Amino acid sequence: MMRFCIGVFLVATTLGLVGMTGARQESNLAFEVASIKPHVSSGLISNERSGIQEDGAQVRIDNLPLSVLIATSYDLKGRDQLVGPGWLSTLSFDIIAKPPLGYKHEQLQYLLRNLLADRFKMKVHHESRRIDAFALVLAKGGPKLVESKGPRTYLTARPGLIEGKQRSIAELTRALANVLSQPVVNQSGLKAMYDIKLEWTPDTAEPERGPSLFTAIQEQLGLKLQSQKIAEDVIVVDHIERVPTEN
Repeated sequence: MMRFCIGVFLVATTLGLVGMTGARQESNLAFEVASIKPHVSSGLISNERSGIQEDGAQVRIDNLPLSVLIATSYDLKGRDQLVGPGWLSTLSFDIIAKPPLGYKHEQLQYLLRNLLADRFKMKVHHESRRIDAFALVLAKGGPKLVESKGPRTYLTARPGLIEGKQRSIAELTRALANVLSQPVVNQSGLKAMYDIKLEWTPDTAEPERGPSLFTAIQEQLGLKLQSQKIAEDVIVVDHIERVPTEN
């Protein structure tokens, strides 16, 4: 009996050490170099890139506000999960950064989080709250998504368009959450990689120009959004600078 207890203790201790090691590795993740510049609008908003492009050699972020950068760094699903000054959603930046050797997509959120802490002096704390959300589920008739056969491409996510090849439903839900400013939970059960193109008429445009987001999701992707309440982790920004420090 004693031998069994010791074995359990050793396993638990080992798992704890693995968890601590993982946490330390995440806290130490940093871009080798990063250029951060305020986004300068071209004046043609409909044609501007807005999103994240990444590979093993470079992470490129175009025209994303601080609110979206923070949400990405903590894998938040909507605006209600972020509490901070209003100007976080009005200041947009362009970032070109070199990730560390052996970079994987799963490391992006920690790299961004540490970049924000280092260059914008961001400090946050966590709270748990019940908030409004959407569940992304299969529509009647099933999905209309096309599984990817080609290379991964840039993911565009702006009002009126979400488009990218070799993308997961998890990435789609994050893009929808940013557009809707509410968490979107993936309950579709879809696990493949897809070529996604979703076009709709933003609320600010003339409705006769095209379908609403909710209609477009059903007609074009064979999915739908259902309202629900969920308990979620909320990030409260205690401090952040408007202007980043130099690299």
